[in-house]
Amino acid sequence: MVYSLRMTRLSIDERKEIGSRYFNRKDNPFKTAKVIMTNFFYELINRDLKFRRLRSSDYKFIRKIGEGKFSTCYYAENSEKKPVAIKYLKNRLFFLSKTDYNSEIKMLRKIDHPKIPKLLEVISGKQLNGLVMEYMPGTSLRDMIYKEKKSFSIDDAYKIYSQILEIAVYLHEKEILHNEFRPQNILYFNGDISIVDCGFSCNVSDDLDGFESDYVCLGEMLLIILYSGYTGEVKGSWQSELGLSDEQKNILMKLLYIKEPYESIRFAYDDFKKYFSEN
Repeated sequence: MVYSLRMTRLSIDERKEIGSRYFNRKDNPFKTAKVIMTNFFYELINRDLKFRRLRSSDYKFIRKIGEGKFSTCYYAENSEKKPVAIKYLKNRLFFLSKTDYNSEIKMLRKIDHPKIPKLLEVISGKQLNGLVMEYMPGTSLRDMIYKEKKSFSIDDAYKIYSQILEIAVYLHEKEILHNEFRPQNILYFNGDISIVDCGFSCNVSDDLDGFESDYVCLGEMLLIILYSGYTGEVKGSWQSELGLSDEQKNILMKLLYIKEPYESIRFAYDDFKKYFSEN
């Protein structure tokens, strides 16, 4: 796998930034003034037109909390002043993302887990196509590691990652491939973890590679968390740098497809609970 081979050739600083390829950087020096102004005015138009109806009816728009290529997510309040998250598709890209959008709706209706936001309402119309979701508080692992420079100990890693694997087990046992186990989609709040953004989820039967993409993402996720607390010397690979036991390395190599992968994420969860809880 390109993912696992790449890991052995990076410096310490590069490993700490391994997740950066997933993120849209706002400080891109190559972004032209024209692009910046276009995006700025497009955002103003969206805030005014797209949420005018929501502010005047059932929801009050408060602030933007996230944005991707196809959608933007806002923190809002319903008529009872209860917080919700509203994810709406950008109309100019709706025809490109409609399949993923419908897939997300289908998957969310199958999910009932306290650490995954519930789908409350589907909004469809000429001016707005979006989802009203349960609001999950917290800070993304991306922001904690890359912006706040949070350093997680091995004990922290165990507490966080065991919750992530628990959610993965739930989804996989429902034959759901999440496809986006990334730091920006993992929220941390008072020691609890929640997972957001099921936009690329699908039935595992619809993916030729089965659960492979989830396994690799989960393996990289564990490395990102572990490297956040690494201050040692460059030794050439994570196998020699992180001070892991053979059993712990084996878990990662199976997730990253360096070795024969797990038959089920449940086995990875059991091994992780057994061999990482001993630290």
